[in-house]
Amino acid sequence: MSRLVPQYRRLPSTAIVFLSDNLLAAANGSTVDIYDVQLKTLVCSCAVFDSVRIHGIVAQLGDVDSRCIEVLVFGSKQWTVIRVHLDNARVEPSTVFYAEDWIKAGHWVQDDKQMWQVALALAHNQVLVMDSTHGNSIYNVQCAERCILYAAALYGATMQTLVVAAGTVFNKVLVWDAWTKDTEAQVRVQLSGHDGVVFGVRFSKDGRKIMSTSDDRSVRVWNLDEKCAEAVLYGHGARVWSCVEAGGDWLVSASEDGTCRVWRSGETEDVWRLCPKNVWAVAAHRNGCMVAAACGNGAVCMWTVGGRQRIERIDDLDTIALPDPEQTLNWPDRDMDPASDSREREFIRGFALTWDSALVVTNHGHILRHSTANNSWDMVAAKYGALSGYAMVAAESKAGKVAAVGMRDGTVLLVCGNSIRNAQLHTCSVQWLTVTQRSDNVYDVITVDNSGDIVWSLVTWDAVWQVVARIERPTAGMRVASAAVSHDGQWLVIGSAIGSVYVYKHGDLKTIDGLRTDTTTVLQVACVWPQAHGRHTVSAVSVNVDANGNVRIVSGGRDGWVCTFSVLDSVPVDAAPDAVCVGDV
Repeated sequence: MSRLVPQYRRLPSTAIVFLSDNLLAAANGSTVDIYDVQLKTLVCSCAVFDSVRIHGIVAQLGDVDSRCIEVLVFGSKQWTVIRVHLDNARVEPSTVFYAEDWIKAGHWVQDDKQMWQVALALAHNQVLVMDSTHGNSIYNVQCAERCILYAAALYGATMQTLVVAAGTVFNKVLVWDAWTKDTEAQVRVQLSGHDGVVFGVRFSKDGRKIMSTSDDRSVRVWNLDEKCAEAVLYGHGARVWSCVEAGGDWLVSASEDGTCRVWRSGETEDVWRLCPKNVWAVAAHRNGCMVAAACGNGAVCMWTVGGRQRIERIDDLDTIALPDPEQTLNWPDRDMDPASDSREREFIRGFALTWDSALVVTNHGHILRHSTANNSWDMVAAKYGALSGYAMVAAESKAGKVAAVGMRDGTVLLVCGNSIRNAQLHTCSVQWLTVTQRSDNVYDVITVDNSGDIVWSLVTWDAVWQVVARIERPTAGMRVASAAVSHDGQWLVIGSAIGSVYVYKHGDLKTIDGLRTDTTTVLQVACVWPQAHGRHTVSAVSVNVDANGNVRIVSGGRDGWVCTFSVLDSVPVDAAPDAVCVGDV
């Protein structure tokens, strides 16, 4: 999942729509933000109203391949049409017009001259058709059922085929035809079943069904031909605001409980917890596979429907049985070691999961690797004395060929297959470490000891181990939780245990010439994003430098979010980078 957040504004995102294959529009307060779906970046913002919160964004139903489209934006009693250039995401604002009542829905329809005009559904069950350029009234009609609406939806490509679905405060959905020669339009279908106010209604793509959401925490799918509910979906823990049809038989609903639920065949297919409270709106990409949601904390989240397997039982997981301690005690070297204490029970001191295997270190100094070929544990090394009381283990995750083991005397072991290399990097116990692969034969190792000293070293498996630099901590209480190095060796990113992301810059280190652990190079922090994940641990980070030298950093935190931001060179320390936060779970 990706999460996008406006750079400075954190008002609730209240409306959302896909403008094209690559562009997404979301409302943030009175501003429309345009995002690039592929790059997951905010590319343009346009202040539409002075102080009115936007409640709806509707793209024109014209040629989907057009490079410039008109977009209806409305909120409260105001509406306007903005023009969006799809090639460069440039937005042209226009005149703001005023309606006589609260606007509950907007829609594009063609008039007799096949010109696109704006249709508005108002709060007292009335529909207006307005000139999209000058704001003049072309047609208006009042429904005979003069009730107050909390929600409405419009369907149809022309004024003559315009159909209204009205969600009332009396728990009903009223369906009526807007085009009539009578003074009032009559209700054609009345759908009853909700036990609370109807907060959202939406037509299916073919117009034969209606999805409604309600204060009763349910989603109901109504068949207009049968005039009844064909599905009643419960699962949300609070009021449900919106629902959209996505990818054939999938439905996605948004709720006050901060989640989106994916429904299929009347059952919950998936649940995405997106924010602490209120996912206000959802939109589906025209190909149906991508869904975007507007969240109460200002974020915009995107994900692919059906893109992950839901794990509900332990049986759904792949499992590796840990080695039996009693069996490990009987290793041949155990009996030949006179210094060993046979009365002490052996147990696993450290564990690391590689790409397709696992590595464990025991309190007796054994290092064992799991063999996927025969589903057994093989001895890699035995009787490493410094491992008997302490061990910190980490594995390179992409290829899974290498694991690092930190010992209490400050030594770091690098384990590859059944071979081991070591270096004395610290003077006290290694508290935390990570190893990442830079190229086929080059690995970056970041280690932290009990005193807080951070060391960045570089290893080539066939030759040498070299310390690149020692890392300055900007604050004494900084605790490392994650780290990553760019492929060009210029950037080091560290995620802390209290939610901040620190960025360090180093010259391009292309070759290393031997074991050197006494380097005097000390890297100072280049920039820091304080509390990127609040006060939650930054559990993972990555950094990438593209061909143009642009630095992009991704961080994942225990707050459930994935954030992406770009680093501008020469950014002062403690200054938040020029960034767009992206993001997912």
